[in-house]
Amino acid sequence: MGFPVSRIALLSSASLLALTLVPALADDKVEKVVVTASRIGATPENRLGTAVSILTREQIEDRQTRLVSDVLRDVPGVQVNRSGGVGTLTQVRMRGAEGNHTLILLDGADITDPFSGEFDYAGLLADSIERIEVLRGSQSALYGSDAVGGVINIIPRRGEGALGFEAFAEAGSFDTWQAAANLGVGGETTDLFVSANHYATGGTNNARVGAEDDGAHNTALFANAGVRLAPNFELRGLIRYVDTFAEADPQDFFTGLAFDGPDETQTEQLYANVSAALSLFDDRWQTRLSYALADVERSGVASGTASTSEGERHKVSFVSALTFDTGAARHKLTGAVDWKDESYANVIPDFFIDAAGDAGSTGYVAAYDLSVGSVDLGAAYRRDENDRFKDAESYRLQASWRVSDTTRLRATAGSGIKNPTFQELYGFDPNFFIGNPNLKAEKSTGWDVGVDQTLFGGDARVTLTYFDATLEDEIFTDFSVFPFTAGNRTDESDRSGIELTFDATFAESWDVSAAYTYLDAVEAGAEEVRRAPHIASLNVTHRFLDNRGSATLSVRYNGDQKDTHFFGFAPFSEVVTLKAFTLVNLNADYKVTDDVELFGRVENLFDEEYEEVFSYATPGLAAYAGLRARF
Repeated sequence: MGFPVSRIALLSSASLLALTLVPALADDKVEKVVVTASRIGATPENRLGTAVSILTREQIEDRQTRLVSDVLRDVPGVQVNRSGGVGTLTQVRMRGAEGNHTLILLDGADITDPFSGEFDYAGLLADSIERIEVLRGSQSALYGSDAVGGVINIIPRRGEGALGFEAFAEAGSFDTWQAAANLGVGGETTDLFVSANHYATGGTNNARVGAEDDGAHNTALFANAGVRLAPNFELRGLIRYVDTFAEADPQDFFTGLAFDGPDETQTEQLYANVSAALSLFDDRWQTRLSYALADVERSGVASGTASTSEGERHKVSFVSALTFDTGAARHKLTGAVDWKDESYANVIPDFFIDAAGDAGSTGYVAAYDLSVGSVDLGAAYRRDENDRFKDAESYRLQASWRVSDTTRLRATAGSGIKNPTFQELYGFDPNFFIGNPNLKAEKSTGWDVGVDQTLFGGDARVTLTYFDATLEDEIFTDFSVFPFTAGNRTDESDRSGIELTFDATFAESWDVSAAYTYLDAVEAGAEEVRRAPHIASLNVTHRFLDNRGSATLSVRYNGDQKDTHFFGFAPFSEVVTLKAFTLVNLNADYKVTDDVELFGRVENLFDEEYEEVFSYATPGLAAYAGLRARF
């Protein structure tokens, strides 16, 4: 059964415990500022019409979450699908949109794969992160293509204070170990943060049957630096290099089931971003010029055929915003220009494929925001001029009304675009796929309305959001022709749902965070695959012994979901149902001294057997322990 009584009891007990502690709430406030909601500057969360979730470094460390994809399971509106164990293809879908409909940023710089047009979260470790901001709903008017379902911005740590060194190491089930080291320093004029992290696992079997474990390893190097040449002028730069390797299992052409095999993938990713920011007139006029690089090279063996692909992106952005007052009204005018050039190479020696190409675009953004008393309004417009595609326009409208000190209403409406990827246009797969250079861009329109209710002086908050979106010209793989190819659908895809959250701090020692999503994603009258109608999560953290120790319970529920079972050498298929599952993690840590901390955790406490992608097995019960030291 999808949600056994024991899991219900555990979830209900934790929620009841949270509610019984409400009278003893602490003084910490829930409201935060958001930097991703506009192209420049920060905006208080309670002035945004956009639905936003923020995950802090403290939350990530409390939950001992090692992968960003697992962090995102606690965000409403987000669905995660992993094709087996750690290191395998991992997709994130937001509000029922496709995996390549969410734009992922690193400190504002696009880090999606320029060839596939989608970010693979398999190798993204949750280290060196200060916070993650998730904007739900279309943001194409600000950020252009890809931001159909929303935007995820990973904001990395910066050096601060005196020179400090931090290291941690852990080991546990499945021959898994991880070690990382950070160095940071920062003052009024300069800051530097450097990080190195290595993760390795012997893995588990990704196929339902067989005895072959599929291992993976991942090395990440990161540096983030800034220098303030004047109080109002700052230069910043960051660079991140990631090298990942993962073993995988192929699917049998005739049965459609995963089986033990020698498939593997090696990926090298290089991301860099440099910027210059100038602030004038007491920060009322802010301007930033930036350059971002993304270079992703992927090689591997799939079903006995070796291939390599490389995608490279160069992007220059100029953003300027002026804020001014007229009486009781505050105005903000923002303009931006984005120049982008992308290229790709795809080599499959066995099939004599050696393809390459490039594409460029220029995007123009104009935005206006108005604040009058308790009302905040905003409008944004973007025009993208593309080399290879039809020029596109997108818009976004938002409104926020603080009805009282405890109640806020908000709403957004907007459109989004997703250009065809190089893989969809010109890609070739030895499993008989060929690209379609005549594809059109996908287009989306949608809206949402929500209410935020704070309790007990702002120490607890409940949010409720209803969303609705329609996608046109969706790109899909057409199995009715041979070779299989990509095409634009003629019917629409409709997505709607409800997002509910609860966050609070109780008695200075209890933190509770809960989220629930209901999703209705339908195309041509059928439920869309890999999109569970019901998803929920609960995280409860308790601090004790004068905050020297803490324990966290994480419960994540994923309801029944549909998937497609392809079988036979011809394109035969059937829709199957993947059963619901509940994952329970329990962890604890204790500071032996102010600088040395012991920690441990148990994942999948009830040894749940489940699949997020049809026929691909996932890890069972696991335990890990480690040590963290700071100097």
